[in-house]
Amino acid sequence: MLKAFFLIFATGIAACDGGKQEATMGFQTPAVNELQPLIQKWCSECHVPPRPSAHQRGDWRPIVLRMQQHRITKGLAPIAEEDLRKIIHYFQTHAPL
Repeated sequence: MLKAFFLIFATGIAACDGGKQEATMGFQTPAVNELQPLIQKWCSECHVPPRPSAHQRGDWRPIVLRMQQHRITKGLAPIAEEDLRKIIHYFQTHAPL
């Protein structure tokens, strides 16, 4: 029950953030549909997964690597290397220049 409340609450907050983040269900491109489980798995343990447009293309690699460090610091499993590569590639490919 608490987990369901948190999910609803987090989704509601994401809707009010000026469009900077949204739940993965809001992604519409086929590429993200393929990556949705991967993004959900790694990003949603700490926050609502962001949209690629939340940052410029060149910003994504350092952001994702910083999130990797946050995971390690918090004692969460680090993002697998192959998954890390796919996540960075997805966000860079779909972000604005």
